[in-house]
Amino acid sequence: MVVSRPERALELAVPESVRQAMPSSVQALLEETVNGAGDYEVLCGFPDGEPDVSPAMFRSATINGERMQVFTFGKALEYLTHATAR
Repeated sequence: MVVSRPERALELAVPESVRQAMPSSVQALLEETVNGAGDYEVLCGFPDGEPDVSPAMFRSATINGERMQVFTFGKALEYLTHATAR
């Protein structure tokens, strides 16, 4: 759901208090909450010779040397590549 409907996924996210009460084996299956400053990149791929195919968008953030794929919604869809974003 995070990939196709990130806003809804956040609405349904397991609260931190509930998460902490779960066994670590279950916690390991949940998405990781990330908050920090890092590099934010937006890449767009255009299919060669395919005029009816929409471009593919890929967003990522690198925080403390770890690169993660980003799924976003709303106003954040307008964000562009930015070094040391918050």
